[in-house]
Amino acid sequence: MAVISEIPISKIESFRIDAEYYQPEYINLSKNLELNDCSLLLRIANVNGGKRLPKGESFSEYGVPYVRVVDIGNGFITDDNVAFICKRIWEKIKRYDIKEKDILVTIVGNTVGLTGILNVRLGVANFTENCARIRDSKIPEGFLLAFFLSKYGQFQVQREKVGTSQPKLSLERLRKFRIPVFSDSILQKIDGLVQKSSDQQILSKSLYTQAQELLEKELGLDTLVLEKPKSYEISFSEVVGSHRIDAQCFNPEHFNYEKFIRKQGQCNYLRDLVKSFTKGKQKTVSEKGDLNYVSIKDVQGFEIFSEEKCFLSSNTSVADTDDLLLAITGATIGKIGIVSRDERIAFSGDLLSIKPNEKIHPYYLLAIMLSPVGQSQCIRWITGSTNGHLSPSD
Repeated sequence: MAVISEIPISKIESFRIDAEYYQPEYINLSKNLELNDCSLLLRIANVNGGKRLPKGESFSEYGVPYVRVVDIGNGFITDDNVAFICKRIWEKIKRYDIKEKDILVTIVGNTVGLTGILNVRLGVANFTENCARIRDSKIPEGFLLAFFLSKYGQFQVQREKVGTSQPKLSLERLRKFRIPVFSDSILQKIDGLVQKSSDQQILSKSLYTQAQELLEKELGLDTLVLEKPKSYEISFSEVVGSHRIDAQCFNPEHFNYEKFIRKQGQCNYLRDLVKSFTKGKQKTVSEKGDLNYVSIKDVQGFEIFSEEKCFLSSNTSVADTDDLLLAITGATIGKIGIVSRDERIAFSGDLLSIKPNEKIHPYYLLAIMLSPVGQSQCIRWITGSTNGHLSPSD
């Protein structure tokens, strides 16, 4: 349906004449902001960009942490899989640092606007050129984070970014974001709630680590040492049983986890522990939709959450509370989360729902799928190379 919006010449911004910038939704949200006392971000905090690794350089196994876009999720910057650079590289980019309470906003790519605060101590650390760093805020950082994650922060991201195949948000435009400044009591209350969320997130990670350690101990993985031979042989019975003849399927790095678990006994095929597998369907997003609608990007920290909606129809794939959603396409194959915030949720074609039966607890199954045993099997059964796929039957 066509959308018409009329704008007086006096209201045309000098740097934007494209119709997208003046769509009614953006204008209405902008007017709502004008009803409050707002300040430009540049008057509240310092905003600076990050730095890419020097040409020809790469990450190290150990060294100085280097925060990337993939390290941002659920409003926080995680150190779970942070990359490292050696001290020699750090010397060249050391002024592009990040410290506790800094906020990062992605400014390049399809994740533009992804925002997180560093709530853990990384020590000396740097960050990617694909992010902007917000530091030395005159208002509580928790409030600033909450605002950027709100629709009033995200609409400014969507409005001010440029480009389609590779969207970009310039530092200049980011610095001119309008930030509402409320009373100190409101600012402190919101900041306190964000801090509670941070504390819960840190506790959650600690409990999850304990769960994984216990799981791996029970499976015997805590003492398992897998060899990585340059060549390997597979029995004909394994090939027949797997219905695969490609070398990747039998790569010892992944295949040996499965062999080890089978030797422990008491194993089931996943198909015997679930009521159903359901592949998702792509849907058109609509604010007036019936159900929340999620895709791979909405699977964060083992949870699934999205404010996008779609209409329920006969071809809508729907997951229920305690169903697992598994990424089955592209570079994120194996990423998985559990439906816990919604009774029902629609999901896209790059996800597969797994509905556990009464034989297995959904959170235990989630732990298994996130363990080396589960993740190695996800990788083992991938087909294709340029854009991999995990078949529901596999």
